[in-house]
Amino acid sequence: FKDGAVTNFEVNAVYGNSANAVNYVVTGQEGYLYGSTFMKVFFLPLPRDFIISKPEAMIDIYTRKAEIGLYRSGVSYPTILYSELYWNFWLLGLLILYPLYFWFNRCYFRAFCNLKLGVVNFFTISVIFFYLIFIQFVRGSGLHLWILYYLVTVPFIFLLIKINASNKPINIYPQRFEDEYHYK
Repeated sequence: FKDGAVTNFEVNAVYGNSANAVNYVVTGQEGYLYGSTFMKVFFLPLPRDFIISKPEAMIDIYTRKAEIGLYRSGVSYPTILYSELYWNFWLLGLLILYPLYFWFNRCYFRAFCNLKLGVVNFFTISVIFFYLIFIQFVRGSGLHLWILYYLVTVPFIFLLIKINASNKPINIYPQRFEDEYHYK
């Protein structure tokens, strides 16, 4: 029981790395990143050979600082979204979370309502996809990977919508079940 409870509180390597990442900024060992790790999204299609100053991912920046030897051998230490926001924007970054989560929850609720009504469209499938892999973003893989996975998925979303449109449901219930009483 104790192991399960502690895991749910994120008291594991991810928690330690995230606290350590914030500590680097608080103690002055590292400066603020001013949003560079989030700007990486706009440079996804461009290789580092073309843009030398291409922003780095938080996971790379932190791992290089924490364990340069392991970083060189390809190991990475994830940090959660909260520490990335702090490293980029100080406490103001944490204030971004409330409106972000509020907006994301509203989108999810709208997508859920769409599904209840049988509406399968690009918005609905996109929001469900983002929601399903949201933990990846929060746990430190980075906004750039979250968006990259979505961009790879977009053609399949269109395919799913096309398949759904060609398979219209057939009403198998007798007419007597389609009154107002049964749909309230």
